[in-house]
Amino acid sequence: MRRMALLLAAVLSAVSLTACGGTKADVVATWFDQTAAAAATQGGPDPVPSRTWALAWWAADRAVATSPDDDAALATAVHDVLLALVPARREQLDRALGDTDDAAGHREAAAVLAERAGDGLTAAQLNRPVTLPAPRPGVYRATGEPPAQGGQGDARPFLLRSTDEIAVTPPPALDSAAYARDLSEVRRLGERTSTERTPAQTDVATFYESSLVGLLTPGVRAAVVGRDARTAASLLSDLHRILLDAQLAAYRAKYDVLHWRPVTAIGGGWTPLLATPPSPDHPSGHTVYAAALATVLQQRVGDLPFALGKRRYTRWQQIVEENIDARVWAGVHFRSADVAGADLGRRVAELDLARLAR
Repeated sequence: MRRMALLLAAVLSAVSLTACGGTKADVVATWFDQTAAAAATQGGPDPVPSRTWALAWWAADRAVATSPDDDAALATAVHDVLLALVPARREQLDRALGDTDDAAGHREAAAVLAERAGDGLTAAQLNRPVTLPAPRPGVYRATGEPPAQGGQGDARPFLLRSTDEIAVTPPPALDSAAYARDLSEVRRLGERTSTERTPAQTDVATFYESSLVGLLTPGVRAAVVGRDARTAASLLSDLHRILLDAQLAAYRAKYDVLHWRPVTAIGGGWTPLLATPPSPDHPSGHTVYAAALATVLQQRVGDLPFALGKRRYTRWQQIVEENIDARVWAGVHFRSADVAGADLGRRVAELDLARLAR
């Protein structure tokens, strides 16, 4: 929670800096930061803020394609979508928009909101109750809180034909050597008081504890700010629609596979470093998201230096590699779930990018 509070404070600080200018030169930064601030205040399952990002910048992408003023179209479209989805931020949004007004921006904002109405992405729909099967070895059991986000697989994706269009690599059989290795690794390195996990590994695990939707935003900002309105709108529209698809595919797979978490498999009072999220193990949602993001940004902008807090990066793939390790060291996933998640996220991104290129 402290990390999320610090993230929100950083986002709002960035907004205060960019919203004051309002010039054409900083229109992308201004509305990126306004979107980040709005999304950060929404709460709910990750697809809720992801949907906000996707709709705001999809509207902007469509608006700049038909307006004579790219900057005005972007500002108006993002403003209108954010106002509709996060009305509590009206004062900040109106102040950032000023006297900018663009017909295409208004039109496309209204259009995307209408097109995505009833897409199953409200918090209540995403968190519909889930009935679990009778306990047996290998099958997911609740680890404290009731199972969450079981409705993601029922939601309507943007570019995938269905949330199960891409099949996830299954977990290893319980009697396999691969499963034995996974179990041993997470038992040794993921336990709260592990003497084998290094301080550096603990730092990585705790850094990636929170939602990646907010945590990776500074990296995305580094990739997009400084680009013109048309390029930025296209990139953010495509990226966030793909990320939403990846999240839905991840949770559809989780509840189809229903693989148990390490804390259940190990038992005997074993306690993970971090609290186990209330959803099945396989695949890891963190690595699905990280890999989808890395795949899109690698293809669209290439590697570049960026920072996430005090951590410094030079390759997008680094966040995938770190998340694969982090979720094991946190004690919340088997490595096979992390690797399968990275593979699923990459394949969702590649398929969606191919469809966008047609």
